[in-house]
Amino acid sequence: MKTALLRLKEWEERRVEDINNHRVICEHIFECITDRILSGKKGLKTLYKFFIDRVNAERAFVRMSLMVPKLDAGFKNPGEEAPILNEILPKAMKEADDYHMKFVEKARIISDFMEDEIVKGILDKEDKTFREQVDVLVMQYKKLRATLNRENEITTKVTNEYVNLYKKSLSFQKIKEDLFAFEIHFLRQARRQMISQKELGHFTVFFIKEMQKFEKVRLESFSQAMRLYTQSMNQLYGGENGKLVVGTLSQYNSQEECDKVYALNKLLKERDMDFLNQVFATVSEITMTELNIYLNSIEFQKIATNPLMLHQCQASVEENGLMLGTKNTNVALTVGRNIVVYDLDPETFDYRIHKIIRISQIMFKQIKETSNIIEFIETKKKLLGNSLKHINIIFRNREEKQTFMDLYSKFSY
Repeated sequence: MKTALLRLKEWEERRVEDINNHRVICEHIFECITDRILSGKKGLKTLYKFFIDRVNAERAFVRMSLMVPKLDAGFKNPGEEAPILNEILPKAMKEADDYHMKFVEKARIISDFMEDEIVKGILDKEDKTFREQVDVLVMQYKKLRATLNRENEITTKVTNEYVNLYKKSLSFQKIKEDLFAFEIHFLRQARRQMISQKELGHFTVFFIKEMQKFEKVRLESFSQAMRLYTQSMNQLYGGENGKLVVGTLSQYNSQEECDKVYALNKLLKERDMDFLNQVFATVSEITMTELNIYLNSIEFQKIATNPLMLHQCQASVEENGLMLGTKNTNVALTVGRNIVVYDLDPETFDYRIHKIIRISQIMFKQIKETSNIIEFIETKKKLLGNSLKHINIIFRNREEKQTFMDLYSKFSY
């Protein structure tokens, strides 16, 4: 019994360590990406405010300019609309007014362009699309994490129950549960926890790839907005500074920028990189490929032997004429002095305990050597008398029946 507990303790410590390492890396990646999302939203907000303020400033300039008196107004003959143009100064005043109105018209053009083509045409659409897509991904991650947290809580509870049963058994206290049957329950829950962790790892890989795509589109939208703005300003107003900005933007590559933002040293902490270097000790450099392999590869490791089970075979079991489980269900003799009838998927640990028969409560009928069947009566004490159940175990052959009976005879003291 003590050997079984130590075996389980060592196995559980390795399993918990694997899960914790995996979860920490998933969480660090999620934190990094959510920080990047907040940064992206802040950048968009800044860019959005810049263009809105520029639109408002240009339109304010247009409004104020239209309210300013024209210079040629003081050079008109009484009762005439047109200024006196045969004089040099009045002519210069009229040209100055026309010159000013050209700036007003350019301000109107650039303000409409920024509002229609940049704010509404790019930034509004990008903001809506980015928020919708990213919010869905973040919610999916949080939902998977919540599921994992529930599985962690359940697993911790089952583990504590299991350890307490072991301790009671080692101190020779009576326990109602069969340790072997409870271990099946524990292993199934441990596997469920591992599956939840693996699903989180799968989604983290998907999350990174999707965010890289969204980030590239977002950065391209930002650069497109700035290119349109500087090109329009340069066409309307000219100047070397405008050409300089246009030239700088022409060198921008959104894919390269995205790769920098989602580089491993940005997604992972130094501790994570050190750990992955240990996992992939034969690899010269850890890349996104190794990270994806690690996040996708966490597996449930089975326990090779089970000291709690003295013998196990497949048979058909009938109780009062009704079959328990499948035609080839599992029948086990356990150290808890029980016969456990159960179905178990060895890969998924999905199980169903059909019956736990206490050896102290059974009485065998006469067993024929030529038969592959053993018959016995299970007796349980009730308030209003004893409950009797007739149970048949139909083995696949007489050899399996004899092996079972030999072990049972040594154990049924």
